[in-house]
Amino acid sequence: RLTARALLARGLPAHRIQVSLERNMRCGTGHCGHCQLGPLLLCRDGPVVGYHRTRSLLAVREL
Repeated sequence: RLTARALLARGLPAHRIQVSLERNMRCGTGHCGHCQLGPLLLCRDGPVVGYHRTRSLLAVREL
C-alpha cells in the first residue's frame, strides 16, 4: 500500500502499478469465499492485481 502510494506520488499511473495480495485460501477455486477481499476472490482473480482495482480496498487500514 505504501509503496503504491509512493509510486503514485512520483507520477506513475495507477493502472501501471501491480500489488500482490495475500489471503488464506481453502478451496482454491472461488467456491468457499475464504479468500474474498471486497469484490475480488484472490484465488480466482489472482493474488497479483492492478492497483487501480484495489485502491479503495487498500484505503481501509485493517485490510
